[in-house]
Amino acid sequence: MDGKVKAAMAVPAVLAALLLGAVAPAVADATEFTAAEYPATITGTGGSEVFTAEGGTVSCESIGYHGDLNEASEELSLAPSYADCKAFSFVGSTVSPEECEYLLHLEGEAITADIACPEGQAIKIAAGTCSVEIKPQTGLSSITVANGESDLQLTPEIEGIAYTVTNDGFLCPFGGTGEKEDGTLTASEPITLKADHLDQQYTSISFDVG
Repeated sequence: MDGKVKAAMAVPAVLAALLLGAVAPAVADATEFTAAEYPATITGTGGSEVFTAEGGTVSCESIGYHGDLNEASEELSLAPSYADCKAFSFVGSTVSPEECEYLLHLEGEAITADIACPEGQAIKIAAGTCSVEIKPQTGLSSITVANGESDLQLTPEIEGIAYTVTNDGFLCPFGGTGEKEDGTLTASEPITLKADHLDQQYTSISFDVG
């Protein structure tokens, strides 16, 4: 991910994977991620995500997400992975998430996201003479969530992502180094999340708002 990022699971029908349940309107919103069996391993595939910044866009042909759900929760943490990336017009760029994860918070039919990293770490983009870091931040909005036929689909439309240009060398399209706050993350196709329990994989995942 960086100033332009692009990111892109046959199964027993007896178990469902992710459910989002909501309580009555009179009660505080308590939508939750749930699985039919715990612990559940959550995997996601993307590929159409594009991170756009002052210097251009970042896209990757292979994008994956991984997380665990041990009980019903309003939050879900996903660790991303990126491969075969192009950033700011430089082919062969790299997007390294280090140990950073996306922490998703359910809010009705939408999701807000935090970028959570160990101290001193960030999502780092290296593209030719450009270097960009996306550091920890909270409350990024928003991601829509919907049911697929047998999966959960997330579509990001996030604005205001902060990032830091740490190197702006020859042919790098940025207007200098420093902190920026104009990053966006969009996707032309939804990110697909699926769940499995132990060694059995399930594709029946749903989202429900009461």
